[in-house]
Amino acid sequence: MKANNILIVDDRPNNIEVVGAILSQAGIEHEFALSGTEAIAWLENTNVDLILLDIMMPVMDGYETCRRIKAREEWKDIPIIFLTAKVDPISIEKAFDVGGVDYITKPFHQKELLSRVKTHLDLKHKSERLKNINEQLEQKVRQRTKELEKALTNLNLAKQELEILDNAKTEFLHMVSHEIRTPLNGIIGGLELLKMNEIPDEWKLYMKMLDTSALRLEKFAREALDISELQTMGAKALHRVSVDIVSFLQDIIETSEDSHSIKLKALKDIIITQTDTVILKKAIEILLENAIKYSPDGAFVTIETDKTEGQIKIAVSDTGEGYPEDMLKNTLSKHPVGIQHEDKQRGLGLTYVKIASEVLGGKLYLENQPDGGAKAKIVLYDKPMA
Repeated sequence: MKANNILIVDDRPNNIEVVGAILSQAGIEHEFALSGTEAIAWLENTNVDLILLDIMMPVMDGYETCRRIKAREEWKDIPIIFLTAKVDPISIEKAFDVGGVDYITKPFHQKELLSRVKTHLDLKHKSERLKNINEQLEQKVRQRTKELEKALTNLNLAKQELEILDNAKTEFLHMVSHEIRTPLNGIIGGLELLKMNEIPDEWKLYMKMLDTSALRLEKFAREALDISELQTMGAKALHRVSVDIVSFLQDIIETSEDSHSIKLKALKDIIITQTDTVILKKAIEILLENAIKYSPDGAFVTIETDKTEGQIKIAVSDTGEGYPEDMLKNTLSKHPVGIQHEDKQRGLGLTYVKIASEVLGGKLYLENQPDGGAKAKIVLYDKPMA
């Protein structure tokens, strides 16, 4: 083992010669000091890996020398082995109390001295390596922490920017909705006034086209605004209450213009806890409207409910042609889904239902039934709000 330096501290030169000879034979470099004061002076200018320290010395004994060395931050980790003829328990205990790591009594054996020295040198070197590793790890942790803090700051800034953009988008859609609906109200009102008067038959078709287009545009603006508010506000837009599912669905059916075409198959005693009835009602109304619209004349649309393993399912089924394949594939994706109109363009109804289901803590599922017809199913989780 190669040590930078070992310091032998003893007021008797012959003791130093004996210890020095043993260390030299083992290839261990060493220095010496004849007093505690001289030892401290050595440490001011020389790197020392280990100290062999006598206890009984004049002026400053080994205990005081050890105490002063250990009091200095730059020296406190230097291992000190006491060499002394004192063998009483009090002296040994005091040696450890002042900071010694080992205690060798005189006369000592050469092998014992070398073994103790090598052991403590090895421990010191390993401790230094461990300390260096810890410092490197701490430096990496500090560096990584700074990187994470920077990333978090950037993320927060990005979040703030997104919130600003979302708010701007919502405000823009409010403005667009207002600017569209205001003149639309004038158009729709004007059409209603025209209908009250006698008009040529050839104009009636054009008026019907204008009426249909105006109502469709007004509906699109309203749905776009509702979707934007759901996406922007998320769960913060909810006003949660508990609701009895049978009564809730019966109320929806009774207020529907096509109530005669709707069948309800609902299990009793199902309570949806902590949901927003306004959002859920609108989602179900959209499903009913779509199902009735795409069902054959005189056919019934069915609403079914079920509750299994904490899941409440509300399904709306029809006997129409079913959903196109691309719509079924996109139901669970981030892309919007929509019912196809007569002009082959899809509206925003199912997009609203999909987003509303997710905001309510559930999912929307679309499927085509084996016997024909389509089924749209909202699955909610019956969990009270935390």
